[in-house]
Amino acid sequence: EGSEGLPVKDMEHLGLSDDDHGLIERTVKILRAPELQETMRTNARQLIESHCSPQRTVEAIEALYQKMTSLKAPPSR
Repeated sequence: EGSEGLPVKDMEHLGLSDDDHGLIERTVKILRAPELQETMRTNARQLIESHCSPQRTVEAIEALYQKMTSLKAPPSR
C-alpha cells in the first residue's frame, strides 16, 4: 500500500513487498548498498516530479475539466 496509482518499480524507485520478510530483505539490501540508495533516490525523485508536481496536477485537472465541458448533455425529456 502507498504506491498505488504510481508507475513504480520494485528496487528501482522503492522496495516493494507483500510481506514483512520481503520488506526486511529489501531494506537490508538498500541499507548495505550506498550506490543503490543514490540510484533509487534519484529515480524516485524523478518519478514524483514527473507525476506529482503542482504543474502536473494542474494539467491533469485542466484536462479533466476540458473533457467534462466537451461532453454533450443527454437530451432532456
